[in-house]
Amino acid sequence: MVEKLNDSELFKGIFQSSVEGILVVDEQGKIIKANPSIEKMFGYELGELVGKKVENLIPHQFEKSHENHRKGFAKSPSSRAMGKGEDLWGLKKDGVQIPLEISLSPTEIKDEHLVVAFVVDITERLLAQKKAAINTEKMNEAQSLAHIGSWFWNLKTGERNWSDEFYRICGLPPYDKQLTKETAISFIHPDDRQETKASVDFAIENGTAFSNKVRIVRKDGTVRYITAHGKASYDAVGEPLEWFGTIQDITEQKEIEQRLEDNLAKNKALLNALPDMTFILDHDGKFLDSYTPEPEKLFASPDGLVGGYIHELLPAHIAEAVRKGMDKTIETGELQFVEYNFDGENGRQFYEGRIVPMGKNKLLTIIRDITQERAIEDILYVRNRALGATASGIIICDTQKPDFPIIYGNEAFTRITGYEKEDFMGKNCRFLQDEDKEQIEIKTMAVAIEKGEACRVVLRNYRKDGSLFWNDISITPIYNSKKIMTHFVGVQNDVTTHKINEFFKIGQSHVMDMIIQHEPLKSIAYKIIETIETAIPNCQGSILLLDKISGKLEKLAAPNLSETYTKAIENMFVGP
Repeated sequence: MVEKLNDSELFKGIFQSSVEGILVVDEQGKIIKANPSIEKMFGYELGELVGKKVENLIPHQFEKSHENHRKGFAKSPSSRAMGKGEDLWGLKKDGVQIPLEISLSPTEIKDEHLVVAFVVDITERLLAQKKAAINTEKMNEAQSLAHIGSWFWNLKTGERNWSDEFYRICGLPPYDKQLTKETAISFIHPDDRQETKASVDFAIENGTAFSNKVRIVRKDGTVRYITAHGKASYDAVGEPLEWFGTIQDITEQKEIEQRLEDNLAKNKALLNALPDMTFILDHDGKFLDSYTPEPEKLFASPDGLVGGYIHELLPAHIAEAVRKGMDKTIETGELQFVEYNFDGENGRQFYEGRIVPMGKNKLLTIIRDITQERAIEDILYVRNRALGATASGIIICDTQKPDFPIIYGNEAFTRITGYEKEDFMGKNCRFLQDEDKEQIEIKTMAVAIEKGEACRVVLRNYRKDGSLFWNDISITPIYNSKKIMTHFVGVQNDVTTHKINEFFKIGQSHVMDMIIQHEPLKSIAYKIIETIETAIPNCQGSILLLDKISGKLEKLAAPNLSETYTKAIENMFVGP
């Protein structure tokens, strides 16, 4: 699918941005397509060449011969690779003639025979060749072929010469002694030497042009990729005299090609790894392409999908949902989400779709099966409702974050403590201890948490309004599949009434034992005060005796009241 995705955009981009001029010509020689480079090359405005005869670009002295050549080519078309044909001349709009290099490729589109011409203005190349040429006729001919570096080899004497650029491509300064007729072969990669030598020998023996892509190895071990072109000259009896040609460093181009191949492989791997179904639709809802790792989830076979329309192939309610999403994407140019469901063999199936714009008149649609996710969400919803409805206060703390913050608290926790969610979410639950942090039970919990163990304690906690309540707390650690503790669950119950009753019951039992044992009245009074102050937080009590004769109060027990207060009460007269 990736290839189909990229081809049209890629070839369009190549046609528009190519530095080479490109013409598309029909059998009558009429230009039906011209890229910006060819128009600029010949001095025409954008679109001005379309509809003109190709002979308009040929100097007048060559018009007739070119027309005959074009008609002959149309009868027996064949591709002519760039560089293998002769140089031609073109005529610019202002009458200036320019040297050209042209390759022709016949093609057929919709039963119409066309020719694609790739045109290069070699004016600058010829000027450079003239400036850099060695003062010999054969080297000038070699430089006419040159893209970057060139060579010359006298097959009779064995003499060899290389241009400055040839040396540089080999990683050497010009005229470096490391490049000689004996060492030249060693610069070719070992894996390419035999094929290269055989190709050169064949070209010389058969009088054909040589063109090959090979690797060279520089002295520092660096591998470079080159394209080599060459040909031989012959004497009157056909014996080879000289071998000359050019090389071009295409390493960067090769690296770009490799990156493209790597990206293509990566994209394919990503598509294969994704569980999503991917579709390309036009704005009319027609399926242009698809990628479906699980074709059994489709409403039509993959072969029957492409070319069909959503309203034809999808159930009505699904087609309607997708159509609405498409219209919104077309209107806003932004990503849109759609959801739909239907009854399948395994029950209700839920799907989520993402629709994004993708070039002119195209939309990319990615469909994901979210049935399992929806089932998990439903389970979590029920569990959260159950946790929220329970009478016990429940909190969950994240033990993988600093200070174990609360990440969940139910309504019962708020009711028991008086704290709202915004008061406690993200905080450690120690705020319930207020200033009463020296309780043994707190240390017990801390040890259990550190060891990752469950525990249960009853301790004094304080509501938001500051009032004390007795809290029966059970904490339970939660471990993941790797045996790592991730959370603690705390279940809390307000047992204040039970605790007070327990204190009074125990105190009452102690007092009765003291009475039975005839312990002093003052001791019994102190026990009663101790029981009351323990059961009722922030309470201080006293027991006074009334002298029936004098009608005055006398202190019997007031262990925690101030001396000033007790003296003020003593001897106070209580009358009818």
